[in-house]
Amino acid sequence: MGTVDWRALQGGVLDDLFAADPLELDVGDRYEILAVVGSGGQGTVHRARDTQLGRQVAIKVAHDAAHSRYLLAEASLLARLNHPAIPAVFDSGTGADGRAFMVMELVEGEPLHRFLRRPGQSLSMRLRIIRAVISAVSHAHSRGVLHRDCKPANIMVRPDGEAMLIDWGLAATGDPRAICGTPCYAAPEQLNGQVADRRSDIYALGVLLYEVISGRLPFARVVDDFEEFRRLRAGLGLIPLAKVMPEVGPAFQRLIDTAMAAQPAARFASGEAMLEALDALSLKTSMASRPWLLRLVLPLLAAAIVFFALGRWTASSLSEGERLGSPQDQGSSPWQLSGDPDPIAPADAVIWDRFIAPSDHSTDVEPESSPNLGEGDGSAEAVTSPWHEPEPEPESSFEAESKPAIDRDATSEPEPEPEPEPEPEPEPEPESGDDEKGLPALPELEDLW
Repeated sequence: MGTVDWRALQGGVLDDLFAADPLELDVGDRYEILAVVGSGGQGTVHRARDTQLGRQVAIKVAHDAAHSRYLLAEASLLARLNHPAIPAVFDSGTGADGRAFMVMELVEGEPLHRFLRRPGQSLSMRLRIIRAVISAVSHAHSRGVLHRDCKPANIMVRPDGEAMLIDWGLAATGDPRAICGTPCYAAPEQLNGQVADRRSDIYALGVLLYEVISGRLPFARVVDDFEEFRRLRAGLGLIPLAKVMPEVGPAFQRLIDTAMAAQPAARFASGEAMLEALDALSLKTSMASRPWLLRLVLPLLAAAIVFFALGRWTASSLSEGERLGSPQDQGSSPWQLSGDPDPIAPADAVIWDRFIAPSDHSTDVEPESSPNLGEGDGSAEAVTSPWHEPEPEPESSFEAESKPAIDRDATSEPEPEPEPEPEPEPEPEPESGDDEKGLPALPELEDLW
């Protein structure tokens, strides 16, 4: 079990001790070395140009042959990952001097600790950065890879505001009990030489979240030595986030406390669980920090509900109106004949009943079932024909109720009747002598009314 000097792992900080002369690097004829970008625990990063594809890339070269196997292992691990916040690996190999090199995506920007020092960085922008880092770590966990050194120096913020998690060298060490990383971001089990797992990265993400929000670490004292920090860590209490930033609220403090729990079992089980909690909290914070958004959204939501309910009521009313306005319902008017869509006004009822045969008022009565209204002359033709109109015509009970009594003797003769439809063929006259066959005698016409 060994110890790694964490000061040599400050990604983005040049270390002249490990910086090699670009002219002495042997990475083949394809790549042209341009400048030194930074140095890490296992190698130095150079800016280079890919002569075949005509693009700039980053080439990480091992310090010596002893570190070459770790660098090649790091390249193999990164090749298994595919995430927007993780640099892509393009190529790897070993130079003539025995040092391994890895060609990867060139990340332009500045380290997160420098970015946080700039004024005017909103909370939403900071949460966007930490969210990208948590998502990248969660993706690596899903592929069985631990980062083991999540800290601001290993997070690059590009000019467009997107974050990239770099320096995956400790992920390739292979010893889960190795005391490595940075003391103030290391989980208690890492400080004690116990086995590290994905929950150790969750602890580091909790410290990082505290620092990204508040701009400082959650410890009262910070030391650079693992042994000293391990002794101090037992007696160091965390500075409450509300004491540093009262406007943030206790919800963020609970999220950080869960991520930085002393026992791994009390932390978030995965990066996805922490990401879900952060997204839910970010949404509440965004709504609370924008009261104008609430004043805009709530009235629109209420108006949408009212319009929806009004539309349902209108559709229901139209449907009911169509049902009530059907021909079956229209026929219920006393002044409308069956099958006629236009009702007859009461003022026209007298004229209508005067010049239309009484048989039209009861069209549903079969002619054969009508009683014989003859005067006993032995002829049934007058009553079996639907167009026969006896003279004089007595008033019907329906007509008597709906219009005033009319003196038929005082009235003049009616206007010419409208031309009737063609008469149906008359039924054959019955043979004479019906009265002799026992037909009942009909009452007088006046007696019927």
